[in-house]
Amino acid sequence: MKLPEPMKQLSDDYIRGWNECLQAVRDLNNTEEKPDADGWIPWSYACDYPHVSDSLVIVRFRDGTQNNNPHLVHEWVWRHDDAEDDIVAYKVVG
Repeated sequence: MKLPEPMKQLSDDYIRGWNECLQAVRDLNNTEEKPDADGWIPWSYACDYPHVSDSLVIVRFRDGTQNNNPHLVHEWVWRHDDAEDDIVAYKVVG
C-alpha cells in the first residue's frame, strides 16, 4: 500500500526525528556521566533510560525530592516534560 504524499512526508519526518533522537542519546551515553561524591549520576536525556543493564536504582526528581524505593532501571519513567517529577539524577543501588 502506498501512502499519500502528505502522510509519507509526516512518516518520514517522524522516523528521521526519532532516529536523530536515538543517535543523540547514544552519543550522550558514550560520554559516560560520573557519579558525584554521594553516588548520584545526573540525568537530562529525554528519549531513553540509563544503560546500566538491569540495575536497581533510586531516583531524584526535578522538585528535589527522591524516591528511595529501588526499582529496575527500565521500570521508571525517564521522559522529560519540564514537570516536577522529571528524573534529574539516579543512583545505582543494586
